[in-house]
Amino acid sequence: MKNFALLFFVATLSFALQVDIRPDKNIAVSGQEKDILKYYLFNQYRFRINDQGAMNIVKENRILANEYIKQNRLNKFDKYNILIRIEQYLADQFVKSFQEQKKIDEKVVMSYYLDHKNDFKKPDQVDTVLFVFNDPEKAVDFYTQVKGKDLSYAKNLAKEYNATIKDIGYKNIDEVKYPTRAFLEKNKKSNYFLPPIVLNASSADVLYVRSYRKENGYKPFKEVKEDIIKLLRKKTFLKERDKLLKKYGAK
Repeated sequence: MKNFALLFFVATLSFALQVDIRPDKNIAVSGQEKDILKYYLFNQYRFRINDQGAMNIVKENRILANEYIKQNRLNKFDKYNILIRIEQYLADQFVKSFQEQKKIDEKVVMSYYLDHKNDFKKPDQVDTVLFVFNDPEKAVDFYTQVKGKDLSYAKNLAKEYNATIKDIGYKNIDEVKYPTRAFLEKNKKSNYFLPPIVLNASSADVLYVRSYRKENGYKPFKEVKEDIIKLLRKKTFLKERDKLLKKYGAK
């Protein structure tokens, strides 16, 4: 059986967790590892990546991590740091596993929904077109010329700057990243250009807001039910942890 992991966990008879870290002779990446990284990135940062990109990241990290270990750069502090994080993760997963075994009554979930209905307002909708430049100065110059003009004028002018045009279409406002979201929520208007947002020394964006639509009403209960259950479990996490510590803790 091939072993692709860098970390090997051994539970001793004294129930202390030990971590044995050594270089992996096989740099190959399994499909399961690729899927785990994709899940982690989306769950933690809402960042999506394709299969090849995920495979590349895992492999590159593995190459560098192996070299770090081979060159004897892994010190005692590193090992304790890794151990503490592993123990924290496993402890949290243990508590969550018990929480998931307990079904939360739907009446409790519905009661939370009704008591906190303002937390479940429908998000505003924004329809945008993105102009991407490989030079921030070009983006600034483009913006000064299109400010106050219509979209068709901007699209024609963008050709002179070799800008890439991306028709984003409608998105929930809560899906838009800051600082762009802050500008949109402050203005709440349509048919205008946002000032250039410089991403780095060689890239900048200019966003055209085709439409900003204010939404009324609330998200239906069925749509937010699972989110509420997760929230309720999060609120009772420490209480459940204390129960498990009393049951399994040292006597």
